[in-house]
Amino acid sequence: MILKRQGESTVVQLAGMLDLTPVTVRHHLDILRADGLLEASAIRRRHGPGRPRFIYTLTAEAADCFPQCYDDLANELLDEMQTRLGKQETRDILNAIATKRLEQAPAQDLSLSLEERLKHTAAYLTEQGYIASWGKEKGNWFIRICNCLYQNVSSHHPELCSIDLLVLEQLSGEKLERVQSMPDGYHACVYQVVRAD
Repeated sequence: MILKRQGESTVVQLAGMLDLTPVTVRHHLDILRADGLLEASAIRRRHGPGRPRFIYTLTAEAADCFPQCYDDLANELLDEMQTRLGKQETRDILNAIATKRLEQAPAQDLSLSLEERLKHTAAYLTEQGYIASWGKEKGNWFIRICNCLYQNVSSHHPELCSIDLLVLEQLSGEKLERVQSMPDGYHACVYQVVRAD
């Protein structure tokens, strides 16, 4: 909290404010640095012998350790969009977001087998943080997503899930149907391949 308020501090300053020894403070700072939450952004050298003084600051990753209201904001934005623009216009905007995401995804080789396409699709989604897998069960191919990147928003705005469905269909080259969803209380979202064979 001190570094969040002040922006930067030295070991000596922190030790004084926390009523701890510099050795103890340095130990905790080393742990936070190893976790990527702190950095020694500059060095102030003393005149004469002694240990150099580091100025510690929070990294961008440290922002995740403090309270945030992204979910609330996203829900409020979607509420307002639906009120002002209507449901169809909101869906069109979500589809445009899906299209932009696809522009950043690797191109799918539709000449590959279904298994290879599902494998590549699941691997890409996992790289994006979805924790995805694929497989076949009772004759049906599927992609399972165990981590929804916006679960606290999609539970209030299930239309947000249309982004994932469009991305999945384009990446896999298959028509998909969601047969389980986390907003409905399941531990994962499961998208089943809709095929004539």
